[in-house]
Amino acid sequence: MRPAQSPRLRKQFVGFITIISLAIILVVNKQNDYNDRDYPSPEIHSLRSQNESRNESLEDPCGLWRRKFPSHKPSNTSSFFNCDSIDGKCQYFYPTRFFDSECGIGKDYIDFIKTAKHLQQNGTLWSPPNPYVPLPKVSMTSKDGKQNVITGLPFITQNISFIHVHKTGGTSLVSAFTQVTRKNKFKGQRYMIYNQVKLGTDAYKMGINATSKILDGAVTYQDEWGLNDLLVTAVLRDPIDRFVSAVGQAMGGKGSSLTQTGEAATYRTSCKKNTIPETLRCSIDFILANSTFWELHFTPMALELSFGTMYKNVPVAVFPFEVVPKYLEELGGSSKKQLKMGSTSRAKLLKTMNSTHLDQDMIRDVCNIYIVDVIMMRSLGWEVPRCDKYVTKD
Repeated sequence: MRPAQSPRLRKQFVGFITIISLAIILVVNKQNDYNDRDYPSPEIHSLRSQNESRNESLEDPCGLWRRKFPSHKPSNTSSFFNCDSIDGKCQYFYPTRFFDSECGIGKDYIDFIKTAKHLQQNGTLWSPPNPYVPLPKVSMTSKDGKQNVITGLPFITQNISFIHVHKTGGTSLVSAFTQVTRKNKFKGQRYMIYNQVKLGTDAYKMGINATSKILDGAVTYQDEWGLNDLLVTAVLRDPIDRFVSAVGQAMGGKGSSLTQTGEAATYRTSCKKNTIPETLRCSIDFILANSTFWELHFTPMALELSFGTMYKNVPVAVFPFEVVPKYLEELGGSSKKQLKMGSTSRAKLLKTMNSTHLDQDMIRDVCNIYIVDVIMMRSLGWEVPRCDKYVTKD
């Protein structure tokens, strides 16, 4: 026989059952309302979001790419090296973005990168022995009140490095980095990008690892510089003028003249003609037949920038060739002492060589040999007018 329940307990039990029933009814009605409105279930909603994201990427295949490479934060500091300032004379260029296989402006030329990497790994990039390829760095500081002897202005705090893109005034600038470091007792070092002679040695591996580490700190210009922050810079030149200068270099300039084997030696023997136009025409034909990978100074500038940043996703502040004198002055170097690499060892014929010796057929061929540089410079807002007839603008 069950014990009798008190009226009070029975009343509480009935109330509890009533509350539970009402809750169930509310849930059912809410679910029916959810279904009546044709809302997707959480699983369907998640799937729909994925599909929408996928459709978005199909409609704009570079949308995800843009998020992969976010824009930089502009600096307000006034400096020749700050591409965002009025005094800045540069543009930021990202080699990895440019050559990105999906959405890069230079994606059609990604094979340049693949070939360079392969040749670099097996030691056949450029005919040996080639000059040591450096990456000089200087950390300037305003703390001691040191003045730039050329401009008369105090140095400002900034960490600057330089990729030596060949035949763009780089020899003078590399030298200026050394001088500004020594004269002002700034912290500085010359890192190694490539040293064909020491390839595979422990010293080479240590040098490359050190360079890779500092490049990981590459940034756009900063208002406040961290210890590892580094602005990587370079100079670009009109591809046609640069090519003519490279011919004179490859024919007997310091560094190139050391090369006694392979295509480089064959080139010097076969293309040293009696007239400048003949020499230029032969040089063009030789490159068309053998590519540019056999001679360092004929390498496209876009490839040198990728090579000089060790193919990392980092920004490079690129300056036009015309401001090299100003760049030298910013380092405390005289623009009147711009070096001419190998000029004393070249024949008179090569010293007087310039782009006016090129006919239209030769200009067309040079524009196509260096089409990747033409596209790169246009992407920076710098025109290459002599190539307009031969390289279409998309």
